Amino acid sequence: MGSKNVRLVGHAVAAYYTGGASLVASAAVESNIQAGEAKAAELKTQAKAEEFNAKNREIDRKRNLIRVLSLQNVRSAASGVRGGVGSSQDALMREDISRYELDTTTDLATTTQRISQLRDNARTAKTSSLISAASEGYSAYSRATKRGKL
Repeated sequence: MGSKNVRLVGHAVAAYYTGGASLVASAAVESNIQAGEAKAAELKTQAKAEEFNAKNREIDRKRNLIRVLSLQNVRSAASGVRGGVGSSQDALMREDISRYELDTTTDLATTTQRISQLRDNARTAKTSSLISAASEGYSAYSRATKRGKL
């Protein structure tokens, strides 16, 4: 049942009340739904921010790798060392590239997990608010029947 349907059911049940009781029940249902929607929106925003931050971290890692490799080339050239396969410069370069690849893979895995978790939490928040709103509507209905209002 979508949030609009829950709203309608909640307001319809609340309409059976007279006076201030209908407003209280209706406000409680609406409040539960709005709280869930607000939390879901907040979590979705956090997921988008995490995606953006991950892209920035990747850019920073690439810049750092380029800076480190450039520095190694400058040092080698200044000291007269010629780089090549099997040289110490080659070993350093391979180590830096391996570290970069490991960092990238680790960050990708943890970022994907965080984004997935935030999106799941957003769905859960919305669903929980709908369940809470439906429960509030049912409680209002139950109280009304006990008081003979229905």
